[in-house]
Amino acid sequence: MSIFKLVVPIDFTESAIDAIHYAWELAKDEKDNDELILVHVLDQLKESEAKEKLDALAKKELEGFQGKVRTAVINGEVEDHIGSFAETEKANFVVMGVHETSFLDRLLGSRAMEVVAYSKVPFITVQKGTTYQSIDKIAMTIDLDKDSIQVVKAAASLAYNLEADLLLVAGDHSDSNFKRQIKSNLTVAARYLEKEKINYSVEFLDRDHFIDKMLALCEEKGVDIIAATYYLNTFGILSSKFVQHLITNENKLPVLTVDAELFSSGPQFPFITT
Repeated sequence: MSIFKLVVPIDFTESAIDAIHYAWELAKDEKDNDELILVHVLDQLKESEAKEKLDALAKKELEGFQGKVRTAVINGEVEDHIGSFAETEKANFVVMGVHETSFLDRLLGSRAMEVVAYSKVPFITVQKGTTYQSIDKIAMTIDLDKDSIQVVKAAASLAYNLEADLLLVAGDHSDSNFKRQIKSNLTVAARYLEKEKINYSVEFLDRDHFIDKMLALCEEKGVDIIAATYYLNTFGILSSKFVQHLITNENKLPVLTVDAELFSSGPQFPFITT
């Protein structure tokens, strides 16, 4: 098992504090020499004030944490700099608290998704009130677009380190061409998981009301976290709006997600073929 380095963006809201607690428990499932980095992007506070407030928060919320704790205050736009900071730190994941969104936010896209869209480091989003459950099963969504399997490497890394099983969830299509595309994506994902020695199973769900059916399946199967790829240029069910709805799911399950455009443009996922 590898050492976890987790970055937690802090805006001093309750959601951010829940993200700290989730990251602590996630790291505790690993080793005592894991590292948590709390980072604040300057907005209204002066740098000295922000650093003092951030250090006080770390001392209060992470007292007793056995790993390493660091704080950092950075300048710039949240959307640009959280991902860049995490990448520079060679972090495994960014654990980010997300706020409840309005209907308009869900329609147009939220700031949380903009942050994800600028990052090469996988994000785990945590809602206000989400408490950590030991991760024994991860549900990963797969659809027609080959980019839907971009998240498999991050999901497999989490599964490997926590000795969890993966549940691949795909849309059930009647069209023969669509069935072929789904089968191809499942084959690529399965091949990678087998190479990494990750236990997995496959479930097919009707595409109507897919999120509702998937959340019901997650409850039935005892899923602890959902993995889904975020990508803009698609008309499939696993679009940016799908992930936006997913991260505010009523079951308050955390969501592991990556930006397909950034991940598919480089060598991070050489197992994905056309």
